[in-house]
Amino acid sequence: MSSLPALPFPAAMVSRSAPPLMADSSQTSAIAGIPSPSTGPGQMLLPAGLVRRAGSPCLWIDITWRGTRIRRSSGTADLAEAVLALARIQTEGPPATGERPVAVPTLRHLLTRIEDEHRAGSLATYSLVLYRQRLQQLAAFMGDELGMAPELRRVTSTVVREFIAWRARTPIARNGRRQGNLHPPSARTLSNDLDHLRACFRRAVACGWMEEEPTRRIQRDSKAHQPRVRAMTIEQVQALLQGARAVAADRWARGRVDLPFLAPLLEVIFGLGLRREEARLLTSGDIDLERGFVTIAPKDLDLTVLLSMRHHRHAEFAKAMKRGCRPALPRLPTDIPDAALAQGRYHDAEEALEVHYRLHWHPKGDCRPRRIPIPAPLRPLLSDLVKRPLAAWYPDDRLVMARRRLSLPPPPLLFPGREGGLLRHSLNSIVGEAARLAGIPHPRIHDLRHTYATHLRRKGVELATIQRLLGHQDLKTTLIYADFSDEEAGRAVKDLTW
Repeated sequence: MSSLPALPFPAAMVSRSAPPLMADSSQTSAIAGIPSPSTGPGQMLLPAGLVRRAGSPCLWIDITWRGTRIRRSSGTADLAEAVLALARIQTEGPPATGERPVAVPTLRHLLTRIEDEHRAGSLATYSLVLYRQRLQQLAAFMGDELGMAPELRRVTSTVVREFIAWRARTPIARNGRRQGNLHPPSARTLSNDLDHLRACFRRAVACGWMEEEPTRRIQRDSKAHQPRVRAMTIEQVQALLQGARAVAADRWARGRVDLPFLAPLLEVIFGLGLRREEARLLTSGDIDLERGFVTIAPKDLDLTVLLSMRHHRHAEFAKAMKRGCRPALPRLPTDIPDAALAQGRYHDAEEALEVHYRLHWHPKGDCRPRRIPIPAPLRPLLSDLVKRPLAAWYPDDRLVMARRRLSLPPPPLLFPGREGGLLRHSLNSIVGEAARLAGIPHPRIHDLRHTYATHLRRKGVELATIQRLLGHQDLKTTLIYADFSDEEAGRAVKDLTW
């Protein structure tokens, strides 16, 4: 089982901090406190305890410490930094088991630490995706625009300000639209980028890799973070669901069967107040119709997908398999970062690739399991979704029929893609089509979640209960629903006596 590749850094980001010290460097030997051995002509003089290994760009530490031989990478190709790492091990001893010495912490090391935090269950998957994107963008900016290595010691408040200014000049695609329809990022997007970097650098300071947060001196745009609660009325929700049914029927008539369950998906999001990712990863095991609860909790999903070799992305893999080669498996049909391959098998007769992989997912906010009561109008729909097979969503689909012939296990997801894995469609764009038919301006799929919480608050439900139902980690997040009308204020003080 292999994990996804780490953060890619271009070759231009290799450290340019200092040239290696040459043979007459007495200072290097003095730092290490050990004599320098003799080497052959034309070779760089290395102090005792540092060696080179074939195929590795880094210098390696090879010493005996308290009777135990220690052989590990110094993490750098620079001789002066490798000597410092060697001296640190000689004085403090080797790091704990499983840890590697970090001579010069980089953005790559920080991302690895954040990924470890996610695997430990203390960081949501959605947060990991955002932090990874920001660190990748910052690394590319430092290498391409500033011409410096992505080392944490080089990240200052000036670098962060220049990065935010560079992001403001770079058009992006909004709300899942196609890449051709680009717009400049909004002030809220830029402020969110700054918050993501602040969360990452806070972890770097805790690890001792940075002396202070470079974002601490950058003021947060308070106007950009004003709450955006766009709740709909019940009539608008009903009109949106009717528009979703019309859009799904129209796409079906045009041969587009990529999202047949649009209306049920939106109804489940509204009826349970779910986030989009929580709805995409909802399984039949999360639904307890007998007790009337839906459980949202961290989960490990074992999925079996069937990828078509007729697709252009998988054509080269199919050709290599027919030639008897064993190439790397194609990219998994998921955007969840912790997805690990178990095995893959090519079916020549079906022109399809069978891939087994496991997803490890944590909900955003409070990662603890939470139980959401099922509303009465939603119970018949959930009962039907639990029993509905994949062939009922995608009838006469080639991959679905091949899946039946190969006797593959059914997907556990309530809303699976046609390959049997996660739904990969951008929901905001198609929800926009349904909203235009319903006459609702500026639609977002997250507005259904806001509508759920707003109606609960208007029914008199306490904020602490709403916080638990929505899975907010901090009550301050739930306070955006705490607006009272004059009528509510009047009822509150009506019976006040003394």
